[in-house]
Amino acid sequence: MSLESREKMRKAKIGFIPWNKGKHASFETRKKLSIAHKGQSPTYSFPYGHTPWNKGQMGMKSWMDLTGLEKGRGFNKGKTFPLLQGDKSPHWKGINATYGSKHDWIQKLMGKANHCSFDPDHKVTRYHWANISGSYLRDTNDYASLCVKCHKEYDLIRSGRVYR
Repeated sequence: MSLESREKMRKAKIGFIPWNKGKHASFETRKKLSIAHKGQSPTYSFPYGHTPWNKGQMGMKSWMDLTGLEKGRGFNKGKTFPLLQGDKSPHWKGINATYGSKHDWIQKLMGKANHCSFDPDHKVTRYHWANISGSYLRDTNDYASLCVKCHKEYDLIRSGRVYR
């Protein structure tokens, strides 16, 4: 709602007097309302002695046991659908995929990087898949397994900056 509309509505209500302004319920009316509400609980609670429909149930666990679902895992957990994988998928973006998607793709195909291709003597705990050409193609030959240090040096040299 725009400010202009709000202002028009405010001006339209100027001088308006509510129908019940200055009126009070009589003693008889208040007594009738009091009697009508006696013994009633608020509308949001159950009456005394009401048994819930799910008393004795164990929540979602019993339902999962019946359907074969364990701990929220689907019935097709771990199954692959080759007809919808890779470039056959309706969600495939090809060269338009994001930087992270391409790294996820190479890791799925080649596994985790586990050695340094530039210097096999580097024995560290973390390795990366580094893009060689800088154009991030969907080609497994365009990626190399590098340690973090060599990956950083390579990217700086490729970008034209000197590594110190």
